[in-house]
Amino acid sequence: HRDLHSFPTRRSSDLDAGQRMSGRLAVRIELFPPDKRQRDIDNSIKATLDALVAAGVFEDDSQVDHLEVVRADVAKGGAAIVTVTGER
Repeated sequence: HRDLHSFPTRRSSDLDAGQRMSGRLAVRIELFPPDKRQRDIDNSIKATLDALVAAGVFEDDSQVDHLEVVRADVAKGGAAIVTVTGER
């Protein structure tokens, strides 16, 4: 198991409050499952993109032109690290 407290944390401080990313985007999702049970990683995609829209990171998931999803090591409690790049 990997301890998530060892991961560097970064906030969306590059965006001003209320500012959403615009234009075409690339999203990378690293999934850290809570245990070794078998899971379909595609089930996490829609929920993650919808959460990013709800959080105001970007306007609509139709902006995503490139999507990469990676299953990473097991981490206590599970986690996802999401990176969004593109125009601002």
